Amino acid sequence: MKIVGEKLKIARQIRNKTITQLAKEVEVSKQAISQYESELIEPKGEILSKICNALSFPLFFFIKPFKEEINVSNTFFRALNSTPALERNSYYERAKLVSRIYNYLEDILILPKLNIPKFPLSDNVTDCEIEKVASNLRHYWGLGEDPVFDVVSLLERNGVIVSVLKSESKKIDGFTQVYRSNGKLRYCVILDDEKHSMARRNFSAAHELGHLILHSYINPEEFEADRLKIEKQANQFASSFLLPKNSFKKDLINPLDYELYVTLKLKWRVSIKAMIVRAKDLGIIDYYQYTTLFKKYNYKITHSNLPGEKYEPFDNDGKISFEQPELFETALELSLDNKETDYYFMQERLKELGVALDDEFLCSILPIPDNFFDKYQIRDKILKIKLK
Repeated sequence: MKIVGEKLKIARQIRNKTITQLAKEVEVSKQAISQYESELIEPKGEILSKICNALSFPLFFFIKPFKEEINVSNTFFRALNSTPALERNSYYERAKLVSRIYNYLEDILILPKLNIPKFPLSDNVTDCEIEKVASNLRHYWGLGEDPVFDVVSLLERNGVIVSVLKSESKKIDGFTQVYRSNGKLRYCVILDDEKHSMARRNFSAAHELGHLILHSYINPEEFEADRLKIEKQANQFASSFLLPKNSFKKDLINPLDYELYVTLKLKWRVSIKAMIVRAKDLGIIDYYQYTTLFKKYNYKITHSNLPGEKYEPFDNDGKISFEQPELFETALELSLDNKETDYYFMQERLKELGVALDDEFLCSILPIPDNFFDKYQIRDKILKIKLK
């Protein structure tokens, strides 16, 4: 049967399988898998069935090409150097599928328009420029110098695609894709789902926002060559954006008091660790005072956690609610509750777009509950029981 070779490769990468591994599972040579992906030969029906089972993708996914092109210009991975390329590709391809689902929803609903301004920057971005850009963005969005309680919601309201990829991997904290689809510039931010701290979630989302503001126009080669510097700049942006200089300084009435940072965490929704670093960067405390505070921080965290845990105060006690992206769930509920765009319409339309995916996989790549689609699969009953 004729299949789209590119989609076989995508499905294989998403499942973190090499050509050799897949070949062994479906009992063909690795040359055969390579030729299927290159469309030099077509797999027989029995082999294709084995491929579908091995990769847990529906048959229709492989036989229908994508209707829309997604041209990725850059991907900013916050990954450890030890993260295998195959695992990074898995995240990369999953994010593109998230974007395709977003495109489907945008066809039937009015979604927020992209509202990420471009600020002029020098070739060698300085710390002062990053501070100024963070302040200007706050002004542009009308945030003043107040705490930002939910950066994820802020991104969604300004047209950024945000999702959470559920994975057992601890090697990727999050990443951002910059791409064009149907001539439109798009930003897709993917966050790790393993964090139970709203403070960490806020900083992670602000870090990805930093990439959008500071780095979205650099080429991939430049990013790879200066990865450490670029990641540091994104961290500095996140710190400057979440803890605006003037108002944060006013709160540090006694910057050497560790318990003050604990209290301020409830106000600013930023980790104690990040606030101590920010105080040093602003020159409020010197390096010696910084190291003294950090020793106390490490002591407190070590003695208040079980072995292997690194929770700060308020991370998992419910005092700071942990928010998830909401746009996908809200948009899907709105569309699926409509008879004209119900569950069956969605599945047929996704097939036409080349995005035939089962419910379990959709729930794994979108920020929606497991079994989200179950309640939408019941058709109106034609026959009813006659009551006596």
